Amino acid sequence: MSWDGTSEPPPADSAAIVYQQETPFVRLTVTVARHRAAVAAFSRVTDVTGDLRSTAVRVGGRIAVWRSVAFVRDSFFTVTPTLDGDVFVGTDFARGPWDEHACHAGPPTGMLARASERLVPGQRLTRLWVELGKTIPMAGFRIIAEVTRTGRATSSTSLTIVDLDGNPRVHGRGSHIIDRPVREATIGDRFDTPILADSIPGEFPIRQTGHGKPAFMDGVQLRYPPGEDRSPGPTTVWMHTVPLLADESMSAFQRICPLADCGNAFGRNAEALDVSFVNTDLAVTLHRDPIGEWMGMSAMSVWQPNGVGMSSSVLFDELGAVGQATQTLLLTPIGRT
Repeated sequence: MSWDGTSEPPPADSAAIVYQQETPFVRLTVTVARHRAAVAAFSRVTDVTGDLRSTAVRVGGRIAVWRSVAFVRDSFFTVTPTLDGDVFVGTDFARGPWDEHACHAGPPTGMLARASERLVPGQRLTRLWVELGKTIPMAGFRIIAEVTRTGRATSSTSLTIVDLDGNPRVHGRGSHIIDRPVREATIGDRFDTPILADSIPGEFPIRQTGHGKPAFMDGVQLRYPPGEDRSPGPTTVWMHTVPLLADESMSAFQRICPLADCGNAFGRNAEALDVSFVNTDLAVTLHRDPIGEWMGMSAMSVWQPNGVGMSSSVLFDELGAVGQATQTLLLTPIGRT
């Protein structure tokens, strides 16, 4: 909606909030304009998930303007520099579903990818393996990263998440390969990529949490292709998330990590009320950079009677498959330990 300059402006002393909308991606507040001149020069309005490009709208027949900064982008983490290194503190969107004080493993995995890429900027991060030994505290953590092997074509990194007391919580390893032209076209990609435009919005497969507080599922948007939904069983889905850090663009590898850790949820074989299916690790392998902000996953899980399971997911963008994510699962019937 836009103002054509013909309506009578509201009283000059009015400045009441007439519209407010808040999502994980933007925070928008509109106030009544004080003067016609304040909005006469503006007419275009963009979608609330876009960039701020205009400042005038009509709300309930009244002329309105954005109140100061219209868009505030949320993120999974905030960062505070310290003498011992950057400290990353989880926002509500980083919280896992079971423990209110623990992060969902996907966003911290993205932070490990960030650390590995910064160590080896001249080579592509192709594989990231994360051992999820302990929970990752929402209150804050640091990342200790080092290059363990370097070469002209391949390199390796060692990555550790430590809590604010310096105790190791999670260990990871990154593998890098030199990026160079070899062939003109892709060979072997037979994945049938669903069309994003044909998909419909849907909910995260796990909506109930163990704490009732905002969590990871509140920081993502989902779209399901035709014939797919949040029911148990093999599932294909598109996901868009808030960024890792509010003022920093994510690499393609970083962007796909939060989705990569969701294979056990989308591909579960029963509801979380019946059995827990916590992953003890996560391995993400990409053979090319995914393109765009919407990432896709086709997930399935195998659960064995011995309490061990595995989730395997094809990761894709609108052009085709980009890699794979696997998780080893610890299966526990609810009510047992």
